[in-house]
Amino acid sequence: MTILCYGEALIDLLGDKNNHKQFCAQSGGAPANVAVGIAKLGENSVFLGGFGNDLFSRRLKQDLADFGVEVIAADTDRNTALAIISLDENGERSFAFHRHNTADLMLNQQAIDSAIALAPQVVHYCSNTLTTEDSRYWHGQVIQSLPGYKSYDVNLRLNLWESESQAIIAAKEALSTADLVKLSDEEQLALALTDDDLLAMSSDKTILLTAGKAPIHIFYQGQQASVEPPVVTPVDTTAGGDGFISGVLAWIAANQWPESIVQWQQAVQQGAQVGAKTVTRYGSFDALPGLGEL
Repeated sequence: MTILCYGEALIDLLGDKNNHKQFCAQSGGAPANVAVGIAKLGENSVFLGGFGNDLFSRRLKQDLADFGVEVIAADTDRNTALAIISLDENGERSFAFHRHNTADLMLNQQAIDSAIALAPQVVHYCSNTLTTEDSRYWHGQVIQSLPGYKSYDVNLRLNLWESESQAIIAAKEALSTADLVKLSDEEQLALALTDDDLLAMSSDKTILLTAGKAPIHIFYQGQQASVEPPVVTPVDTTAGGDGFISGVLAWIAANQWPESIVQWQQAVQQGAQVGAKTVTRYGSFDALPGLGEL
């Protein structure tokens, strides 16, 4: 099974908590992290996105390829987006972005046609491809054109949007086209969705609700179950959620699209293991574990 991840590949500038003048540049971006996570778990992984003609984009393409991800690039003359990440004493991250007219916001029909030719069984994306008029257009083209199940990580970053209300509306509208939705308890609150709402929505989609160290809740066909994540001491939570969903999708790639809540629990158990391992290491691509490390 082939899983295609669509969206932003960018450079994370990770602040050194011991030296405020120093930042480490690392490849990242939520869908790119997921693509790498799937590949490191031994499954077929493709990344579709826009890239610039600068050093950072060349590095991103090379890093993705080095980890075994097939890259379908829409090349532009725009700059690569940057995410400035700071960590607190518990490894919790906060973000600031340089993402004005950057390469990741663009795509082209040639790249979409190349993705269609691969006939992926699953297409994964997040709400960051909805923040501008251009990116919303290309997001719609991808969702309408590509076959397969649709996996949507809400991954709400309000400082990427013109307004909070615009973000909430767009993020909620995107729920309707997804077969699998991953969201955090904070995103559930922001979208004003109750557990009863999620249970009702699960009639035609599976919803995975994460809450840090707390149990992960699964909503599937009007049923609810939970999985306890492993207990770890996090040092960097930057790619924890991406690790989690990459583990879930890698389980699906190795098996099948789950057809029972028990199978969803199995997929989520692997996702929880991957996410827990990821947050014990710094960075994104490098932090994501291989199958032998679980």
